[in-house]
Formats: sequence, structure tokens, C-alpha cells
Amino acid sequence: MTNCKNCQTAFTGNFCPQCGQKADTHRFTTHHLVHELIHAVTHADKSIFGFIKAMLTYPGKTVKNYLEGQRKRYFSPFTAFILMIGFQLLVLSLTKQPVKPDADALRAVRITAFIHHHLKLLFVFLLPLISLLTWLFYRRYNYAEHFVLNIFNAGMISLLFALLYAIAALVFHVDGRALGYFNFAISFLYPVWVMWGLFPDMPKWKVVLYEFLISIIYYTFNMLLVWAMVSLFMR
Repeated sequence: MTNCKNCQTAFTGNFCPQCGQKADTHRFTTHHLVHELIHAVTHADKSIFGFIKAMLTYPGKTVKNYLEGQRKRYFSPFTAFILMIGFQLLVLSLTKQPVKPDADALRAVRITAFIHHHLKLLFVFLLPLISLLTWLFYRRYNYAEHFVLNIFNAGMISLLFALLYAIAALVFHVDGRALGYFNFAISFLYPVWVMWGLFPDMPKWKVVLYEFLISIIYYTFNMLLVWAMVSLFMR
């Protein structure tokens, strides 16, 4: 009989039936710390890399499994979202593009820097909107489940854009306007792929149409919000 060190429940076996903690706990040593860090990062689907692999190879099935109860096997999409937004902000802060020394270009750079600085806030603020739109169009799963779906999507879109931005800006010196088009393309195409896997019985043309309409509504509201923020805080 073992007493759980986390919740004090008496039990037999390898795991506490009340809270799930391992029966065999130990003091941290350097060896154990290194082992735990490597295990957390690289272990099967539960790692962040396993999560990214799943969301790049069979995203619709991954989201469907998670929504329908297979939570234990996957890295938390909420933690992944925060990490990927953070990675995107890091890439944007490290990637500087040359600017022509004129007033319009300098103002454009200031606006871009302002948007990048508030990018996390914009993503979080707009998640309820995109979730409402996907729920209204698809009418499968409830609103909260669509919110989770869009947490999956937003994290991966942030990661893909950050990688594209780093490669295009640093290696090929692509300008900011072209990168904006790439971002729009990723934001449209990736959800299409997810929805194809999540709703395999739905005609693919209908998914494309729905995502096109959702993108138009979402980006219109996004631009209005950015314009309002710039007008209020960048006078």
C-alpha cells in the first residue's frame, strides 16, 4: 500500500487512481532532470514535435480524435498555441527588413512593428470570432469545440508563417507585402486541409467555399480592428 504524495490517497499499483501521479517518485538529480526534459520533448505523440508531426500529416484526424476524447495521447493544443505564438513573435523580432528612408516607409514600419507587438492580443481577441464563424458555417460540434479546433489551427498557422517568414525574409529577401500574401494563403489553405480531414463526408468544394467566405469575413474584421487600434494608439 502506498500513500500518494500529491493527494494522500492510499492505493496499490503504479499510479494513483485519484490524481494519476506515479507511485515511484524520487528527488530530482541532474540525470533525472535531463531524462525528463528529453522525454517531454521527444516522446511519441505526447511531445510538441509529435504534435506538430500529427498536425502536418493528418491534422483533421488529429483534431477529430482530440475532440472525441483521445486527450491523453496528444500534447496540449493550448500549450502548443502559446509556444507557437511565442516562436512567431521571436522570429518577427529577430527578422528585420531594410527600410527606405522616406516618411511613408517609416510609418509602414512603425505600423508593422505595432501589429507585431500586439500580435498575441489580436490572435486571442479574434479566436472567439473565427470560432463563431466556423460553428455557423459547419454546424457540427458545439461552439466550445470549434474554439478548440481553432486553437489547433491558429497555433499551426503561427508556426508555419514564422518558418516561412524566416526563410523568405532572411534567405530570399522577400518584401513585407509578399509575405502578407503568403500569410493569407497559409491562413486559408491550412484550415481547408484540416476541415477536409475533420469532415470527410462533406464535398471538398463546399469546404473550400466555406473557408473562403470565413476568410473574407474574418480578414475584413481583422483589418478594421487593426485600423482602429492604429488610429487610437499611434497618433
